[in-house]
Amino acid sequence: MNKTLFLSTFLSFIFLIFQADLNGQTKMKENQSKGLILVKGKKTDDGIIELASLSNPWENQRKVKYIKEKTFNKGKVKKKDWEKYKPKDIDGYQFGDRVFVVEKYTPVGTALQSTNVNKLTTATALAGSLSKNKHFMELVLDGEIKVYRFYNYPPEASAQVGNDQIGAYAEMVENIRTYYEVLIKVGKKGKVQNFKKVKIEELLAGCEEVKTKYLNGEYALKKNAMNQLLKVGGGGYELEKSVVEMIRDYNNCKK
Repeated sequence: MNKTLFLSTFLSFIFLIFQADLNGQTKMKENQSKGLILVKGKKTDDGIIELASLSNPWENQRKVKYIKEKTFNKGKVKKKDWEKYKPKDIDGYQFGDRVFVVEKYTPVGTALQSTNVNKLTTATALAGSLSKNKHFMELVLDGEIKVYRFYNYPPEASAQVGNDQIGAYAEMVENIRTYYEVLIKVGKKGKVQNFKKVKIEELLAGCEEVKTKYLNGEYALKKNAMNQLLKVGGGGYELEKSVVEMIRDYNNCKK
């Protein structure tokens, strides 16, 4: 491609982007839904929430966009019409039926286990995770004990050499996506912690019925299953499902 053709193609591309923003958006995209912004425990006007990413859920823990529904319904919505928020700005947001609340937690980078990912990449990911302690966490179960879904953060920029390390990096990111952490918080003033570090019998001590069912192996989460779970990178859906089953009973018991 000669320079003139390249320049012409590039300018056409820029024009299309500019024209799209000039015309404005008229209907919701796949990553947009009716929702709310939570500010100091209060809900804002009905609005439209735009998730940062559908494929990389950890990005939704860092930032979110919001626009009032009446503004959106006027049509021809432009980029500048969207309000951008980070965890330091608001208490959380609601995207359709999904609720995200701001909580403090320092991830441990448990998903970064591939031996083929070079040390610089792993160190970058760990440093990036440790530098963040406030996140928009998805609330999976509300009640006396809250259950959250949390994703570790991959490196912002990978330092890779060779096909083996590129493949290992992709595998690492997929593990982060699949084996997310299952976190819990007991009471309003409790500290958010990884469920796999919890002493379950002590956690359930407030409801003898649920504790007994757990000790008798009546839940999907068996007493002797935790050792096996510790071998899994972060936990993921199977652990979440088992935790929710048991904690839901506990929360109902405490009502």
